[in-house]
Amino acid sequence: MALILACFGAGFIWLARLGYRLTGIHTKTPDSWLVEMSLFHTMLVYPHFVFAAALMVGSLLLLMQSERAGNIALALAGGLCAAILAASHTFEAVVLLPAAITYFSLDWMCRERIPASRRWLCLALVLGLPLPVLLLNSLTLAREPMWGNVVARLDFYTPDPFRLAFGLGASFLIVLLTFDGFLRLHRSAGERMAKAWLLVALALAYFPSFNWRYHLLNGIQIPLAILATQGLRRTVFRTILRRRRRPFARWWPRVFQGWPVVISAAGMIIVLCCLSCTNLILTYLYEAGQVVEPTYLPRAEVEALEWMSRELPREALVLATYATGNYIPRLSGQRVVIGEDKLTEDLNGREADVEGFFRPGWSDRQRMDLLRRFGVDYVFYGPEEQKLGTYDVSRASFLRPVHQVAGVQIYQVVGPAQRESRAASEFSPEGSLP
Repeated sequence: MALILACFGAGFIWLARLGYRLTGIHTKTPDSWLVEMSLFHTMLVYPHFVFAAALMVGSLLLLMQSERAGNIALALAGGLCAAILAASHTFEAVVLLPAAITYFSLDWMCRERIPASRRWLCLALVLGLPLPVLLLNSLTLAREPMWGNVVARLDFYTPDPFRLAFGLGASFLIVLLTFDGFLRLHRSAGERMAKAWLLVALALAYFPSFNWRYHLLNGIQIPLAILATQGLRRTVFRTILRRRRRPFARWWPRVFQGWPVVISAAGMIIVLCCLSCTNLILTYLYEAGQVVEPTYLPRAEVEALEWMSRELPREALVLATYATGNYIPRLSGQRVVIGEDKLTEDLNGREADVEGFFRPGWSDRQRMDLLRRFGVDYVFYGPEEQKLGTYDVSRASFLRPVHQVAGVQIYQVVGPAQRESRAASEFSPEGSLP
């Protein structure tokens, strides 16, 4: 049951959709867009997030096994998982290290005795191996201002606690209703580790110094599933099995006594916790079935991008709108003035410049100045660019058409603007941005 809840547990998307059908009031729950709140959602959108969550589970599991058995080899394996996690997805490592320390502290306080030296060694190995990787990441961000600026521009802030609870779904509600404290002596090490993970993740998700907070929620359905299953086993399921030994009223059906009712209740809870996965699948199937942009590009644009991948140099800088600029690096390989929002410095300012370039209000002098400032080599003029205004790009003396297919044109910057833009591209920091 815990495995099913961990893999398919989600928030109350289904309840929001039901409310919309009944009342017409549209409510968007956080788990409908914040994929870190559900492992199933990350499987659909960002599979590498699942890989990061698996590394975190492996590291914590190996830590528990090593410090219980005093096995140094298991601790080294756990540290290796933590180091790989720090190298591939540093956000989870920020949760992993304090979660391991919190688990160790809770176990210490619960048992009221200092852990043996071998347990300290196992903890030190798991915590120590990823530290050089984290240090290297910090040095890289410090020595590469461009990537430091990318991290500084992140604005991944966690929703308020009420909306967060609504997005975590029925598993979180069950955990709240069955929670029995942190220092219960006879609770399993796995349950104590799940409590430590959940506590640290929720605390750091609102830590003011982090501007990428909701990334720390990745995999949170795993501890929620463990705690919800254990809480139900101790309360609801145990109560049902105990009542089996007592005489029931005559009107109470026998089918709801003992294990049958436990199995039925478990099935109902699984459906309640995982029903939103059906909504997610139906939503993505519907979106994939709509043959419109940006999910699908017109054939003419695809052909133009294929031509660019064959004929244009990879270091060329292309001027296009935000929508087109997100496809050019992926499909043809060139750099763009505007691309992925977090990788584009001063996104709003650049969007205003691009819109001005394609609108009739600007003079050709202003357009040439824009091309020089960024070091633009080519201008992409497709459906998205044509929506911005009626400026006739083909009449520009500083642009030469190099490719045209079914309403999509590609122009090369020529004349003095081209020579100055090439110098800007080679020597200006702005020209080197993706």
